[in-house]
Amino acid sequence: MKRFIVTSPSFAGEVYIIYGGDDVLLCLDFRNAQLTLKQADYLRAYTPVQFGTGFVEAFGEANLTFVHEAYVITFEEFWQRYDRKVNRVRATQLWSRLSKADQAKAWAGLATYDRYLAANPWRTKADPEKYLRAKYWENEWK
Repeated sequence: MKRFIVTSPSFAGEVYIIYGGDDVLLCLDFRNAQLTLKQADYLRAYTPVQFGTGFVEAFGEANLTFVHEAYVITFEEFWQRYDRKVNRVRATQLWSRLSKADQAKAWAGLATYDRYLAANPWRTKADPEKYLRAKYWENEWK
């Protein structure tokens, strides 16, 4: 896993770009940044789907600073992002049995799942234990 923390004098906060073990983009996380729509669109358009040489150059002349760090998503990060707080002990056990790649996919898949739930308010969010056990991140939520 690779995580890049992106900062710039043109916006407040940090953007996280996360690549999986196969160097494919897992997540472009804007939650900790205050971006204009134009800035968010720029980052979406220029962030490479496949990590490789020339990563920084892909962003052109933008005044961005990148900090690279090896990254492991912890259960606590998953738990904080999952807004239904039940069955923590069982969810922790299931999380520990997942591979690091599946942990990253589970975390990244929350955004798609949450968008689906927002579009279908009659659906109730699954307990975190069920989300992990049934591998909800593998579903094609539409």
